[in-house]
Amino acid sequence: MNDSTGHVAQRSVFLIGGYEPKSSDAFFKRTRRELARFCGTWNVSAKMSEQTLSQDGLVATAHVDSNMHGQSVGTQLNFFVWNDIVLADFARPTIVRLARYGLTFIDYVLSGTFFRIVAQAWRFSLYFLYPAVMLAVFSALASVLGLATAKLSQPWLGGPVALSSGVVLGCLGLYGLLRWSGRRWYVLHLMDLWSFSRDHLRGLRPDAEQHIERFAQSIVERARASADDEIVLVGHSTGGALILEIAARAVQLEPTLGQS
Repeated sequence: MNDSTGHVAQRSVFLIGGYEPKSSDAFFKRTRRELARFCGTWNVSAKMSEQTLSQDGLVATAHVDSNMHGQSVGTQLNFFVWNDIVLADFARPTIVRLARYGLTFIDYVLSGTFFRIVAQAWRFSLYFLYPAVMLAVFSALASVLGLATAKLSQPWLGGPVALSSGVVLGCLGLYGLLRWSGRRWYVLHLMDLWSFSRDHLRGLRPDAEQHIERFAQSIVERARASADDEIVLVGHSTGGALILEIAARAVQLEPTLGQS
């Protein structure tokens, strides 16, 4: 459908976001808001349809019809939904989430993965270290609380009971800090992200593999329909790595993909 100038009249965009609990509703609400801002800034007219959801709930689609300086473009915007995986990880008990991150931290250090990250992009390594540093800070604060409790209560409760009280209160303090920070400072969130990444790299996330297979199939189905001038694949944050896997799987399913 390209005209003689190479103008794209119809495209499909397939996008996967990062390791976030956001739903397709949240994504399209934000997209609609930012599209309106873009149109107002650049003197573009665009209209987005309401989203539709695939039967399995994994692909959300909306159509955008835009016009810029007399040139019209239709875009089928497809959002890959995988917040079910993220929410399932978030639902695990806090002690399990801590243990999984601890295992990931040890794995990345002993395997040398962390040091390769430092060598390639040291700033990104801070992204990995952040949860560990915050855990150390929270543990220190909880220890101070526990020791203070044990010391202050010793004259009334006696040594063993006061010590036990300090340990219990310190553990509760650490738990409270982690739960509170989970919403405000994303400590548990990032622990889960790195744990997911490690498990996926080790082939331990069949749920992610199933999603990747489904997403790749949706790209191939659209490509085989021959309805677009171009197909664009986009990945944000952790999705930037996943979209490469999705693309690779799509090419396995349809070797001619992207060759015309």
